[in-house]
Amino acid sequence: MAYHIILEYITAGFRQLGTAFTTDIGIWWLLTPIFLLWIVMEIYAGEYKQERFGFSSALANGFSLFWISLTSFRVFLFIDKTYLNKEAYSDPRLYILALFVLYALFIMYAAFTHTMRTSLTKIIAGPALIYSFSVLSVLWGQRLLVVNTSILSALVISFIIIVFIFFIIRRQLGVRGDVEHILELGKDDHAQE
Repeated sequence: MAYHIILEYITAGFRQLGTAFTTDIGIWWLLTPIFLLWIVMEIYAGEYKQERFGFSSALANGFSLFWISLTSFRVFLFIDKTYLNKEAYSDPRLYILALFVLYALFIMYAAFTHTMRTSLTKIIAGPALIYSFSVLSVLWGQRLLVVNTSILSALVISFIIIVFIFFIIRRQLGVRGDVEHILELGKDDHAQE
């Protein structure tokens, strides 16, 4: 019986998430570049495995999240002036958007000053977190998605599934990077002769 309730609860979260993506088709003008860039970055990371995620990539990702979140924050506050005066400050989405802005500023600072290890920077500023936060920022900024535990459960499950799918895809890729690496080794051998 408890499993049935949990499944129903999570299904409701997925339904609400699906509705957020289809309620306002114009939102895809903002979401499409985020999704495309996310996919391209994941494929690139899989194709060129020997290339390391660097501080410049983290800085660029941080700036992307900052700009998207700041824009979403602005839209959230000023889409309806009466909402700003009455309800905005009791809405958790306002504080989540503010956290995204602060998170992006932290990433930019850490990347610019090189204050974190590269391995940690790759995790906190990598495409999976940055672009998923960007999508959420747009959905919450446009007020298309509310904050509740069923949606948060659906988001966590979706994130795990997406990361797993990209992990599998990246494992299958790498031919171009391997060929490039072999060609570079061949050039080094000829240079030594």
